[in-house]
Amino acid sequence: MAETSIVFKANDQISGSMKSMLGNSKALSKQFEDLQRKTQQLSQKNDAFNKSFAEISTQAVSAKKALKESVEAFKKTGDEESRLNFENAKKQYKDLTDAAKSYEEASKDTRKAIRETREDMRKLGDSSGGSGTSGGNSPDDMVSGLGSGLLKAGLIRDLGNSFAGLTGTLIESAVGQPLATTVNETLSGAASGAAAGALLGPGGIAVGAAMGGLSGFVNSANQIYQKQDDAFKDYYKNLYETGESATAESLSSGTTIAGSREQTQMAFAQRFGSDEAATEYLDKTREMAKDTNYTFDEITGYSKKLLNSYDPDAVFGVLKSLSDASAGLDLTSSDVDQFISGLSKMRTTNKATQEYLNYFSERGVDVYQALSDATGANKSKIADMITGGKISGEGAAKAILDYINQNYGGLSDKLAGTYDAMVDNLGDVMDEIKAAGGMGYTEERKSSVDADLSAYGGALGNELSKLSDVTGRVQAYGENLKDQFQREALSAVLLGQKTSAFTPEDAKKLEDLRSQYQEAEDAWNGGSMEAGQKMTDLKEEAESLATAAFESSDWSEKLHDAELDQINATRELTTGLSAATNALEVSNAFTKGQAASKGKFDPDTMNAGNYNPITDSWDNYEGSHAFGLRRVSKTGLYLLHQDETVKTAAESRAGSGDGGVHVEITGPVTVRKDSDLDEIAERLYQKIRMAQMRAGG
Repeated sequence: MAETSIVFKANDQISGSMKSMLGNSKALSKQFEDLQRKTQQLSQKNDAFNKSFAEISTQAVSAKKALKESVEAFKKTGDEESRLNFENAKKQYKDLTDAAKSYEEASKDTRKAIRETREDMRKLGDSSGGSGTSGGNSPDDMVSGLGSGLLKAGLIRDLGNSFAGLTGTLIESAVGQPLATTVNETLSGAASGAAAGALLGPGGIAVGAAMGGLSGFVNSANQIYQKQDDAFKDYYKNLYETGESATAESLSSGTTIAGSREQTQMAFAQRFGSDEAATEYLDKTREMAKDTNYTFDEITGYSKKLLNSYDPDAVFGVLKSLSDASAGLDLTSSDVDQFISGLSKMRTTNKATQEYLNYFSERGVDVYQALSDATGANKSKIADMITGGKISGEGAAKAILDYINQNYGGLSDKLAGTYDAMVDNLGDVMDEIKAAGGMGYTEERKSSVDADLSAYGGALGNELSKLSDVTGRVQAYGENLKDQFQREALSAVLLGQKTSAFTPEDAKKLEDLRSQYQEAEDAWNGGSMEAGQKMTDLKEEAESLATAAFESSDWSEKLHDAELDQINATRELTTGLSAATNALEVSNAFTKGQAASKGKFDPDTMNAGNYNPITDSWDNYEGSHAFGLRRVSKTGLYLLHQDETVKTAAESRAGSGDGGVHVEITGPVTVRKDSDLDEIAERLYQKIRMAQMRAGG
């Protein structure tokens, strides 16, 4: 930021205008410091958001694993407890992902606020910059000239910013973003630059406007890129999360479908006498589900009734006819089920009763016309023939199907071309795809589930049962102790009883509360409403003291120490394992934007020097190795850094011998235990090995 410094001697006569200018200068300086302080605070807040995001993301990874495990447990047992565990795990995972998203959004908003604050600092610097002198030598002339320049600069800046704002609004209304941002920032920068150069006269205004316009244009390009980059990050992250969610949902749904299909396979294998026959029948069922208004489960359900009176091959013909009837009569699945019940009962009993015929007539089928066509009898005679038992059940069933085929045959094929039918058939196809994934999953999981059954049903299960008993008792002990603290605290204050769980210091506090309670109780009996409130407050104080005393008890302290020991032990056990950093790497991956996707900088391999921005291509030489290259693996061009050296092959071979290593330790070394020696040796080896690698050895 350009600054104007004015130095006053002790004997200077400071006019009112000069004092005003000095005050304005100090005000600008203070405003600049406030903006700096705000930027620091926002940066700290953003760091906190990023840290929270990383922590929540780590927890979300664990929660996602727990969710998958709860899904498997629910599918395995299907009981209420496992269902509740699944619901809780799903809610926990959703809460964590929502929290992570909120931290990410908060970080984005904070970064935006940082950019805006820095822009305010830039504009403040532009508005306070410049210097000027007047032609006179007197203090008043100098003040007059400088004041006039500052006034002119302020007017130019204000007028320019107003004009830029109006122009930006009009352009955004006409053509939208990002052109409006470019114009607005460029004009604002030009106005600020012109204001800064106003103190130097017309030439300064022109130069300042040009420089400020360029600065504004660059700033607008930065803002536009940041918006594009943020939108890109949100877009591909949403694609990733949507894909992950879709895969999880598909596997969950597919596993459910596969489990049902497995039970169906067993049932039909039992009916047909072999798995092969059942598989052949169910394959035809799947094909029919794709081409008709039936689902796979509907066809298998209908088949169980029809197979009692029809051959397996005939079942599909009957279902095709009923599908045609559904298209012509707008039947529901319940209506079709009634048709199937009527056909099955007539063929099984070989009777055509009015009750059975009503299944069809009540749903639009003219059964009397159907029987008239089949028998050649007059339609008016059909009722008497049914009552007299002159029409068999098998004959009536055939007559009804023939009537349906004659009047509605082929309609299901036309229905299949409607949008709703196509959507239903697509659902059947997608169910088959999901079922394939579910079958693969369940088949692969069976070996592990079988191993779990053997392990948990045997010695391991017995030991875990004992441990569960111990865990439950320990949990109950702590809760009982907490209840005891609450019970004794209230008894001490309300009844004046002695305590055993509290320390002498805390017991004395309870005695003091008891004295206050008695005084308040006496006042309450005397008609004081305030005393009644005091009694309630004292009771709540006793409860709070009980909670604090419990959490400060030996038992709670031991639990606290044990928790810290567990955390420390877990940290030591997981040190160096890739799983400990995978969650952070995943969260950091979503911070990469368009620049990373274009491949112009790869921070993982440090190959930043390969890209040629002039030709927009990769040059034909090996990547940069900013931290050294142990050996040249093949002939070619290599990018070197300043002060790096290259040996010939002969020099490299000559220097490859082991010349020994001399280690000199100065100062005292304290060895507290034998393991310290191992640690010192390990550290020395690492240092020596790193030095050898840097030297090319």
